Amino acid sequence: MSRRSKSVVYVAPGMGRKPRRSLFPKPLRKLLVSVVILLVIIVAGGVLYTYIVGRDSNAKKEASIKAPAAVKNGPNIQTVQPAPNAAVGAAVQYIDSPVKAGDNVSLSVHTNPNVKCSITFTYNNVASKDSGLKTKMSDSHGVVGWTWTVDKATPPGKWPAKVLCASATKSGMVIGTVEVTK
Repeated sequence: MSRRSKSVVYVAPGMGRKPRRSLFPKPLRKLLVSVVILLVIIVAGGVLYTYIVGRDSNAKKEASIKAPAAVKNGPNIQTVQPAPNAAVGAAVQYIDSPVKAGDNVSLSVHTNPNVKCSITFTYNNVASKDSGLKTKMSDSHGVVGWTWTVDKATPPGKWPAKVLCASATKSGMVIGTVEVTK
């Protein structure tokens, strides 16, 4: 049996192994590490800020609920009343169109304040008898509106909605067109 001697070879650090190749070059690695650290700091700061502000704002909300501010001087809107013998005008402000037969339609008219207005909706020379087509008084700003249901038997087409507004001596009329579709 022969004895073999084991030889020990000293390898200096970094010598004898192949260097490991990185996926990214060193400047890019440093940049990525810096960005990640910066994002962590920003998120931590945001969480801390939200915690502190949220804690303080709850106390402020409770205080504001207990003592609401009173409105002392709101806007003072005054309407101008026309002369009793002034001409009565009328203009369509809003109309739902097109609508389907069986759907609701709304019409809003601007006219003189406090005048009586009537409406008729006619299709194929047949006047609608819907309960929403009643005579009404315009408000203090001259606005009056109606909502009614278009009869299911109304054929497709454009049909007139006539509004007549009258004071004691004068009157004005406007015609809005309601388009009925299938």
